[in-house]
Amino acid sequence: MSGNAFKDYEITLSSHSHFLNVRSVLRQWFFDPFLSAAGSTQFFELDDGNTVKPKNDLDFVVQASKEEVIKIITDNPYIETYRKFGNTISTLWKTEDGFIHVDLMPSVNVNDESWIMTGGSQDIKGVVRNVLLCYLARLFSESETERLGEETKWTIAFPGGMGLKQNGICLNRNTSPRFILDKLGLPNNDKQIETSRTFEGLSALVEWDTAKLERFEDYAKEQWLYKKSPDVFEKAFDYLRATQNQV
Repeated sequence: MSGNAFKDYEITLSSHSHFLNVRSVLRQWFFDPFLSAAGSTQFFELDDGNTVKPKNDLDFVVQASKEEVIKIITDNPYIETYRKFGNTISTLWKTEDGFIHVDLMPSVNVNDESWIMTGGSQDIKGVVRNVLLCYLARLFSESETERLGEETKWTIAFPGGMGLKQNGICLNRNTSPRFILDKLGLPNNDKQIETSRTFEGLSALVEWDTAKLERFEDYAKEQWLYKKSPDVFEKAFDYLRATQNQV
């Protein structure tokens, strides 16, 4: 959705240099403990500027309310304009190279939100890891429906976290990775929380069998991204088949 926020502008790809400059400015606005890179922008954190390819946009989680973020960026000399998409505030930054797209996601807990909005790995995109989380939430919902004898639906939003949907509305979402992994019946110590930022790390926590793997493939193929870019998911399918064969 926010990827097309500025389709009426000519957008420059965001480089490692852009990342460093934007992060420096954001740290002045929100202070370091309350700011974290998210999505594939996380790859820039440990990059020396030569290994990570430029991105279509930059993503940051900021520990502030949406109103506070808008107050800071309104009539700001760094920013040409901004647009709102749900909880995401898309901003258009002025640079010497042209305009770049920077998404700001307000949060009450930066560390938790950055886990939700992870960058995946160099081999498998973070969105595939998030589809796996949603698939596991569906399995949990099915088990709860059977246990309680009434339809139960838990969902995960990115950003937003995990919550119980009631009367078509999901309230009181929780962004804590420990809460989410526990609800999904997965191990959740500090090390496992960190490794589950990637598809590979998350899938290693799951007890797979042939039926569960086939259902995940079917679930993934229902997603709009699979229909648009099936190769993104085929890498994940191949990875799971290969690791299953090693068990």
